[in-house]
Amino acid sequence: MRLFRYLLRGVLVRWVVALPVLVLTYLVFFLGDQGRLMAGRVGWATALKVGLLHLPMIVVQVIPVALMLGAVLAAVAWRQRGELEALSAFGAGPARLWPPLIVAGLVSALVALAVDELAVPPCERAADRLQPGAVTSSLTGLAPPPGWFRRGAWIFRLEGERVTALQIEAGFRLGQRIDGVLDGGSVRRAVVTRFSERGIVERERRDHVALPELAGVGRLRSTSRTRAEAMAATDLSRHLDELRRAGQSRTADALVLHGKLAFPALSLVVALFGCAFLRPAPGGVRPVRDLAWASLVLVGLWCALALGWLIARAGWISAGAGAWGPVLVSGAVALAILWLRRA
Repeated sequence: MRLFRYLLRGVLVRWVVALPVLVLTYLVFFLGDQGRLMAGRVGWATALKVGLLHLPMIVVQVIPVALMLGAVLAAVAWRQRGELEALSAFGAGPARLWPPLIVAGLVSALVALAVDELAVPPCERAADRLQPGAVTSSLTGLAPPPGWFRRGAWIFRLEGERVTALQIEAGFRLGQRIDGVLDGGSVRRAVVTRFSERGIVERERRDHVALPELAGVGRLRSTSRTRAEAMAATDLSRHLDELRRAGQSRTADALVLHGKLAFPALSLVVALFGCAFLRPAPGGVRPVRDLAWASLVLVGLWCALALGWLIARAGWISAGAGAWGPVLVSGAVALAILWLRRA
């Protein structure tokens, strides 16, 4: 147990040190790239506020990198002091050294999940309020889609408080169109246009038109203008269910939802890969080589995640498979490597 605590502390201390360094580095690059363009529109003070509000999301994204860096630096320090060699000489094989790093991966995953659920949504919404105009998603690169919704035989378009309702009849024929002001489950100051196969049959103005299918669409419209990463997982899941009932399918937003759970799990995968570094180095201590291998692993994980998202966005696989597939496959590869190096 003493060995377990010693190894766990060695990894977590370096993880805690590496995390703010990586976050601040990310922030500097953000201010030098996107911040420069943003400052031209809203000023440097607002650009800096937006950058600081993005810090929780940045923390979530760099936690696996900080964990890998912590594992490699800890392994290098233990090799330099001859501790890994001494443990090996006393019969403590690599498998005895892996549990502390796996626990560190679990801690990292829980921290990422907590930050993503509790801190990211309010901070991202606050950042959006500081930026005029539509804000694209930092994860999907897409702007919020237009406000078209379907309920039963009706299709609605919402622009501010204005609503356009189209009734689609058999054979995709337009039955009637209602233009007016949204008022819960009805339309005020409505212009009702009825159609036949020959065109417009009748047009009339009415103070009030009851349309039960409109109930709840106003709230759906307001949340549709919110980026997926600015919602907690439970809120985003509920929102996607409402969109499906309204006839909209958002693969990109569904990927963000699955990613909110799959990405924290990536810390466990990184921990498994990091276990491969916890062994004596017959060729001597080579920190540059270890850091290069760790960087290669992280680049491979990033490419696998990006490929899964791209394939899911193309419609070849489901959003769940696109988000979870790379994590599960990478975890299987890490376990295979550890199995080969277990002795």
